[in-house]
Amino acid sequence: MFETSAARQGIVQTPYLGLGKETPFGRQDRQGEVEFGVGSDGVDYLVENTSEQMDAIELFNNAISGAAEALNLARRGKPFAATTSVQLAYDIAKDSLKHKNGNVGPQDVLKSIGGMDPSEKTARMQNWRKRWPADSV
Repeated sequence: MFETSAARQGIVQTPYLGLGKETPFGRQDRQGEVEFGVGSDGVDYLVENTSEQMDAIELFNNAISGAAEALNLARRGKPFAATTSVQLAYDIAKDSLKHKNGNVGPQDVLKSIGGMDPSEKTARMQNWRKRWPADSV
């Protein structure tokens, strides 16, 4: 029933890449302390961050595998939404992998980005930053 209703409304299921059971996320052991103070120059505040650090390697691996999935979805003309890290890896690798036959795997994305000339990689990241300003992500 739901699928029929969604189809009639033109609603399409869209995968959100970059989040899942294996995706790193912040855990908070306790609520952080908050302090406010009013000074002559305005209000000072302190918010304690009690979340543990995300595992950078896990986040990187997730971005690479998400980018591979995004490339395969884009080839099939399927929509997707992605986290910032997945979108960055996708945009950097998509040109070099557009002529690859078959499905794109995480190793293909890693090889594409890792084998790229550093100046080209830097230019692609700078162009990406212009298209995806931090305040719009």
